[in-house]
Amino acid sequence: MIWKAVSVAVVVMLWSGTIFAASRNALVIGIANYHALPRLTNTVNDAESVAAALRRSDFDVELLIDPDTASLQEAVAGLDRKTQGSSAALFYYAGHAVQYENRNYLLGVDAHPANVDDLETQGLDLAEVMSRLVKTKLRLIFVDACRDSPFSFSEHVGGLAPLSVGLGTTLVFSAAPEEVALDGNGLHSPFATALLAHMSTMGLELSPMLRAVSADLQIATDGKQQMSPFDNRTSEFFFVPTRGLKTEERSRADSVAIHDVSGLLSKLQQFSGAERLFQLQDSIHSLPARAELDAGQVQALLGDIPAPALRRYGLKLLLPFTLRPISAPDGSRLLASFTGGGRGEALNLILPCLSRPMPPNESSDIVGDTPAPLRAVLTSELGTKPERALCPKF
Repeated sequence: MIWKAVSVAVVVMLWSGTIFAASRNALVIGIANYHALPRLTNTVNDAESVAAALRRSDFDVELLIDPDTASLQEAVAGLDRKTQGSSAALFYYAGHAVQYENRNYLLGVDAHPANVDDLETQGLDLAEVMSRLVKTKLRLIFVDACRDSPFSFSEHVGGLAPLSVGLGTTLVFSAAPEEVALDGNGLHSPFATALLAHMSTMGLELSPMLRAVSADLQIATDGKQQMSPFDNRTSEFFFVPTRGLKTEERSRADSVAIHDVSGLLSKLQQFSGAERLFQLQDSIHSLPARAELDAGQVQALLGDIPAPALRRYGLKLLLPFTLRPISAPDGSRLLASFTGGGRGEALNLILPCLSRPMPPNESSDIVGDTPAPLRAVLTSELGTKPERALCPKF
């Protein structure tokens, strides 16, 4: 069986109201360099970016890279002790995982199981992670795991198994049971990319956030991967409530006064990928209120933020500052880094700000390779007069 290296992400959270509570703790783990199992490509990137996002969301984060099984178990026990009485606890795991007889095992860097019995001593049972946190009011678990097994006893080890969830628990598998979760071609897995794009959105409650993550995931994988959630919460949870981000966790360069676009560009040069998006989000307030960015400036500010979900979120942040109406050439330039369904989603975002109505040749360039059903709808929209009130303003 061909092993498809995909990350596992497990996130466990506790109750939070509409404001940040006093104590939010996180354990974030990324494992890539396995001693006896196939190396994973994106797991460390996923863990580091999630840890950074959580720190900006007022979490006290412990980040572990390539821990062995003993360290993994010890860290979970430490999270249990640390989070008793706290308002939020989060556990994130990116690495290999397998299932046997409806039990899911997370594997440390030293795991080398020769048979199913070895999973008991060389794997961390996901159910144990959940049971460690039973004293908490709410548990939220995300699992982004490869469904193919590389083991010689693979006929006994199936894809990750769904678990029953008690009151106060949300369990989310990034792919349907027995289905393959894809690794993707960017810096992160498709699921992690979608999660990172939405978990830092101010005022976005967990349930609609999950729907947005699911939509992005389907677009990014052309429908090959569908998220499978099991939600049994009774309380709301916000990564970032409406009061905003924690001041002391803002950009490392926040002490530098920035009053123009060139200053912001200079500040962002040291950052890349998802981290650039976080720095852009933290620094967007430094743009003049009446800034009018052209398409080239927007592209320069976005830099190498990966598409589609993270880049679309960056475009959303900058849209209120763009010169409008956006011409057809500038619209095409803004959408150049998006393809397929991702291009359609980005076009929907900037649609109210575009110069319209457009003749067929211009609208064709704008729509690009958007899938047929959405392509027809967007082409029709581009041929009509825009509703300017829907174009976001600062």
